[in-house]
Amino acid sequence: MPQSFAPWRPSEVASLNEYQNAGAWHPFTCPNRDLSPHRTGSQDVGMLEASAAGWICPDCGYMQDWAHDWMVDGTWRMLFAENLRMLEERKKRQGLG
Repeated sequence: MPQSFAPWRPSEVASLNEYQNAGAWHPFTCPNRDLSPHRTGSQDVGMLEASAAGWICPDCGYMQDWAHDWMVDGTWRMLFAENLRMLEERKKRQGLG
């Protein structure tokens, strides 16, 4: 998958942080989250926060400088909406919704 590297523009930071909190897919998390106490974010323990300089762990300072292009450019919103639509259709076909 193509990747985008920091620094990121404000709109890209906003897209990444929205992605982290949307519950669409597993968020990016700190690789040190099992080694030292880390807070639980809205979706998981040790969630990274996007900044112009890259991802940062607010608990230990770990930094990561990349994200998938589809997360940075906001395409994830369309992909998530399509996944939800397909899930609803599957539920209807199975008589669950």
